[in-house]
Amino acid sequence: MDLVYVRNRGVDISMISEPLVGRCETVVTETRTAMDFKNVLKYTSDILYPRAEKIILGTDNLNIHTIAPLYKTFDSEEARRLEEWSEWHHTPKHGRWL
Repeated sequence: MDLVYVRNRGVDISMISEPLVGRCETVVTETRTAMDFKNVLKYTSDILYPRAEKIILGTDNLNIHTIAPLYKTFDSEEARRLEEWSEWHHTPKHGRWL
């Protein structure tokens, strides 16, 4: 018997966590695009943490995990607000980080 893995479709899951208070939320999207990531950042800043001065983002090095989508889709004032609101920390490109 030969078993073949068939991938029917995938989704993207973004996790927003605040470990010191035990908060964890996920956002599921059907695609994994820069627009989806931009929407997760906007949701995090405006809905989950509207009074936060700074948020630390821990992301991998996926090509959509950059500030560029903000400037492509928001006006420059809103993109700048989100850029200053976030502090980016990317995982190492090489090595075992998990």
